[in-house]
Amino acid sequence: MYVKVNINKQKVIHSNLHKIMEVSKKIRSQLAFFNITPETAPQIRYNLFDLIDEIVSASEGAYKWNDIYYMPIWLRKFTFNKLKDRIEKRNAQKNPQKQNQNILISPDGTINKQAFQEANKNMTGKTSYK
Repeated sequence: MYVKVNINKQKVIHSNLHKIMEVSKKIRSQLAFFNITPETAPQIRYNLFDLIDEIVSASEGAYKWNDIYYMPIWLRKFTFNKLKDRIEKRNAQKNPQKQNQNILISPDGTINKQAFQEANKNMTGKTSYK
């Protein structure tokens, strides 16, 4: 059995298929992979390298750069938070007087009158330049 194919129809189908392929390439290039676009990629890369540098320097040689780079993300974040907590505890032990300072104005805006009066005991003289 012989099938007669119209050559003009074949050309139209081929050109339409070619146009569809071009459009799909454009759409695929515009989609973001894990929300990473060409505009945000440099900042994401900088944040990654900055985090790795923080962990390597804070660990004082316990971790190497490659170890942190190839570490799973969840473990890298866990390691960073543990090192941050350890450094904060060490700083709190070194500077206990900062923790015992009286707070004059609380985060909600109320004034601690007693602490304010104690802080102003050393202030003498004019309080304005009128």
